[in-house]
Amino acid sequence: MNARDNEGYESETVYVAGPLFDEGERWWIEQIEQTITQIGFNTFLPHRDNPKRLRNCANNFENNREQSDIRSRRRKP
Repeated sequence: MNARDNEGYESETVYVAGPLFDEGERWWIEQIEQTITQIGFNTFLPHRDNPKRLRNCANNFENNREQSDIRSRRRKP
């Protein structure tokens, strides 16, 4: 199954996050993100997609939450 199988629905955005304590973990999360993108989903990867100017954790969390479609599934008219 891929995102294109959801005919009649907008493309979903998947929030991809995980530990980033070293380069290996960063590489692994980026591999997962690439796989999700290849099957047709949009992705939000916090360490890549958060604006650089946001330093406040609360602002980063709010921005991440707003980028995710996890709370709802919108049907196209």
